[in-house]
Parts: sequence; C-alpha cells; structure tokens
Amino acid sequence: MKNVRISRNKPARIVAGLAALCIIAGLLYFAVGLLGNPVSWGLANRTAGKHLAEKYAGTDYEIDTVSYDFKTGGYYAHVTSPTLPDGSFTLHFNMAGQLTHDDYDSRVTGRGNVTRRVQNEFRTLTDAVLKSPAFPYDTHIAYCDLEFYWSIDEEPLPGAIRREELENGRVYDVGAMGTTNGRLVLYVETDTHTAEKAAEVLRTVKTLFDSAGIGCCEVDLVLEYPPFEPDTYARPEGSYHLRGFSYAAIDGEGLVERVEKCHQDTLAYYAAKDAEK
Repeated sequence: MKNVRISRNKPARIVAGLAALCIIAGLLYFAVGLLGNPVSWGLANRTAGKHLAEKYAGTDYEIDTVSYDFKTGGYYAHVTSPTLPDGSFTLHFNMAGQLTHDDYDSRVTGRGNVTRRVQNEFRTLTDAVLKSPAFPYDTHIAYCDLEFYWSIDEEPLPGAIRREELENGRVYDVGAMGTTNGRLVLYVETDTHTAEKAAEVLRTVKTLFDSAGIGCCEVDLVLEYPPFEPDTYARPEGSYHLRGFSYAAIDGEGLVERVEKCHQDTLAYYAAKDAEK
C-alpha cells in the first residue's frame, strides 16, 4: 500500500482561497452599495416606462436616465420633454423597482421648475456684478436672490410674485423681477463703519445693478472689519448693520439720514429679538 503524502501547503492554500473569496465578496458588496446592481436598475427602468405609459399617456415625456442613489439605496429616473422647457420631473424607486415617489406635482404643476429657473437666471445676472474682479469692495458674503411666496395663504408684499403665478415655459425679464422680489445681502469688509460709508456702498452697487439691468427690492448690508488673517473668520469686534433697507430709497437727497435711521431700527429689532430669548 502506497503512502499518501499530504502537502503541507494545502491548508495555507485553502485559507488563502477563502481570504480571496472574502475580499471579492467585500468588493462586490461595496460596489453594489456604491453603484447599485443591474437587476434593480432594470426593474426601476421597466417600472418607469410603465408608469409613464399609464399616467402620462398622450404626452411626449421620455426617460432620460435611470441612476442609482447610494445615499438611499434606491433608484431615480429623470423624465424630460422636448417640448416643455419646465416640464422635467423625477421618479423614485426602491431596490425592488417599486415606485416610491413622483415629484411631477411639485416641480411642474407646483411651478418648482420655473421658480428654480428664474432664480438661477437672476442669480447669474447678479453674480456677474457681485463676483466680478472689478467689483470695488472686498466682501465676506455677497449675493442677490429672488424671493417668492410659496403658499396662497400668505400675505405678500405689494407687487411680490407668488410661485403659483409663474407660467411654465414663459421667458421672464428676471432683472425686472428683482424690483419687487430681489433681496441683496452684502457683507463688506472695511475699517469705516459709518452711515456715510454705507450710503456710498449702496449708491455704488445700485449704479452697477442699473447698468446691468438688474432691479432690487431690499438690501441687508453689513459693514464689518477685515479678518485678522486672510481666509479666516476671526475679525475685530464691531460692525454696522442695515436690515431691509428699501432699494428705492437709495436715490435722492437725505440718503445718509435714511441709512442711519434704518441702522437704529435694525439695532432695536435685534435687541427685541434678544429680549425674547
């Protein structure tokens, strides 16, 4: 009878093989968690097509892309229309390919898309002024946004636009919309914290906005000291605040006096808020 020789390396090879399988399984698990899996993707894609055919029959809606959301573990389908500029929306699915949410109502009928579009167009106009290398002031914060009322139950300011009043696909003069809806927020770094300096900043910015065809409604302006070191938030104490200063009030005589009154009203407002705490 022949002796059977068992390789001493066989147990080591088995352990190495198991380790390799574990590594491969771990990589696959990580990849699925990060990129999703083709089965779930296919289910989501099929459900999206069926949902469009049933709920949006007779339209030219089409699935643009189906993607995986690693944050939720689900999938989403971008739906677009070649004839509706503000008609896109998103369908959301779980890993089993079941539809969990259709945001058509909020983005299309609820005017979410057109609101976002005019917001972005207005922000592009204002950023071209405020972020320009030629802008004459160093700023900590500088932006101007359109503000809309989001509910028909709210009482708007005179002339303000409600979200539901916007029209999908309509081309708007967004610069003019700023006259009733634009709010400028500006933190200017300067060692001079006076009504005269604030008035100068307001006049300068308004001149630049006028030249760019941009309207505005209200301004929140803060004059603050430059930081101790570049790219830091540490600053000397002391600042000059204007809250809700009327953009229309920038023109005309007596601006310095109007600025100082707004500053005092702003201080009183924040003092009252602090007292409520």
